[in-house]
Amino acid sequence: MKIKLKIFFFIFLTFALFVHAGLCSLSVNFGENSQKDNFEYNHGGDQINTFSDLPLWIQISWISSLIIGTAAAIKFLPVLTGKIRYALENTKRRKILEYIAENPGKCIEELSGEMNLNRETLRYHLICLERNNHIILESTDRSKRVFPNHNTFSGKQRKIISICHNPVQVKMLAMIAKYPGIRNSEIKDELDISKSAVSWHIKKLESSGVLSVRKSGKSGHYYIKSGFEKFVIENIPGDIKEKYEFERGDYT
Repeated sequence: MKIKLKIFFFIFLTFALFVHAGLCSLSVNFGENSQKDNFEYNHGGDQINTFSDLPLWIQISWISSLIIGTAAAIKFLPVLTGKIRYALENTKRRKILEYIAENPGKCIEELSGEMNLNRETLRYHLICLERNNHIILESTDRSKRVFPNHNTFSGKQRKIISICHNPVQVKMLAMIAKYPGIRNSEIKDELDISKSAVSWHIKKLESSGVLSVRKSGKSGHYYIKSGFEKFVIENIPGDIKEKYEFERGDYT
């Protein structure tokens, strides 16, 4: 049952409990010439009878309401209180968040494999974390990448980290960072891919706002946008850094 429906039933049953309890505050007035079996019910009358003096239908209603209300409280209160304080009390969920903080930008498939978690179980925990603003899901071409929230990364930084998880685009970024002004043909020869593939990936990098392009005739010369060079190099995987001989001073 969905949480909103559970809340609705809890409120409804609790309300019913108080309504019936209110009905049971009826009082009984006896007329001067009447017998006890000829009485009328009034609210706020002159004489208040005990519970045992009330009609059987009121007694049954009151007891039923009390039982139903108590059962509803037992069943739904843990859900309501858990909704408020649940987020990081789950050990598995907390471990997922810690892993995301240490490995930002992983997609759901990668997290599932590396943490040895069922994908549906992982998705459930990610939904809980996202609802409580502990993570951000960044959409890419084919998947969503997961980042810690609380202003850990800017939007551009999240895009750069996502690119650095793409095996082709991260190599392009590394080449452009190492050789500012590099052209399409040089990227094509280095990566041994088609010209159309280079153009497609370059367009993706441009749309992310990471690259700047300077045209020279029909050729384009590519640069990492000013201010992002160190962050790009910092997030390039170690084996690619080593291949293009980046030094620690290039990104610290």
